Amino acid sequence: MSHDPQHGTTTSADGTTIAWTLRGSGPVLVLVEPVMMHRGLTAFADLAPALAEQATVVTYDRRGKGESGDAEAYEPDREVEDLAALVAEHGGSARLYGFSSGATLALLAARDVAGVTGVVALEPVLADDGPDVRDEIRALVREGRRGDAVRTFNRRIGIPEEVVAQIPTGPGEPTAHTLPYDLTLTGRTRAADLAAITCPTLVLASSGSDDRLRGWAREVAQAVPGAQHRELPGGWHGVDGDALVAAIRGT
Repeated sequence: MSHDPQHGTTTSADGTTIAWTLRGSGPVLVLVEPVMMHRGLTAFADLAPALAEQATVVTYDRRGKGESGDAEAYEPDREVEDLAALVAEHGGSARLYGFSSGATLALLAARDVAGVTGVVALEPVLADDGPDVRDEIRALVREGRRGDAVRTFNRRIGIPEEVVAQIPTGPGEPTAHTLPYDLTLTGRTRAADLAAITCPTLVLASSGSDDRLRGWAREVAQAVPGAQHRELPGGWHGVDGDALVAAIRGT
């Protein structure tokens, strides 16, 4: 069976072009990237080919990133519409897998898009009472200080200062302008907002993550009727690849 990738675009409800890649065959599974990530800087380099052995796997660039277009103003509902357009483009029904803020987006789409038949969410991020740094990040991007914008975001999500200083900012700088998008998406989402999801839902967390990330996963699983919750072996905000593939295939 050939898994040569196919590339294309679809047009979202507001006219924004969304670029995608398809590989494999079988039931459709759309992968939703986390903050700053896209097909050219992906969190799914190993995951997508592995899953494509048993599924039609669609990866895509979220709006504002990679080869996808953008709109003048950001609204989380537009990203849900992007997923609705992708599902419609690829047969009208699909399961979703999302990681981090991508998991939050996947859950919102599972709630609002009729064609979503199941969702796997690894460590979805929810609203908290931390500082609102969106305007600061926007100002840094306007000043051309994209590296500082990435560092500001990393501090905001709780990465220790000594680690922030060591993380290269270069890979994420081209998408630094979208950091406020993810902060808006997650900042508006609470577990109770997901209680209307009716499709099969699996919420995953890493055994090595902090209490906040693991707690959010439990909250979401408790809020979604019939959802399953599972912790997989892993480090902070990341899990063993083989265990993740097995968990996604098992849903």
